[in-house]
Amino acid sequence: MKKIRPRTIPTTEASITKTTSQAPKIRQRDLQVLTNTIRVLPISIYKLYQTLTMSMTTKSPLRLAIEGFIFQLTVLVSYINGSIIFLIYTLSGKIFRKELLRMFQRQSALTSSMQQTTRTTMRIQGIQ
Repeated sequence: MKKIRPRTIPTTEASITKTTSQAPKIRQRDLQVLTNTIRVLPISIYKLYQTLTMSMTTKSPLRLAIEGFIFQLTVLVSYINGSIIFLIYTLSGKIFRKELLRMFQRQSALTSSMQQTTRTTMRIQGIQ
């Protein structure tokens, strides 16, 4: 009878790198699904409510105003979602974050350099 040995699959660095590089993409996808759910849910609930209360023939002006206001809020939430998705893509990207930090550091260094130059100029002119 032939002995069967269990086969081992070697783990390479390429496969480990592949799974770690996919983690930010998975997080990005999950955030996008969450924001889309948050965007769609209020409008869906409002439309369901509107359908269920359609048979009510007499709605007071106050109730109509409240329903209109709620509808406008749900539309606003759906518009804001486009901005949030942009932020998710830009802020979750490693390169973007690095460049953004570098830009802030340069701006900070430039500002402090300008302040130092202003102080020196004021001392020379005897303003201080």
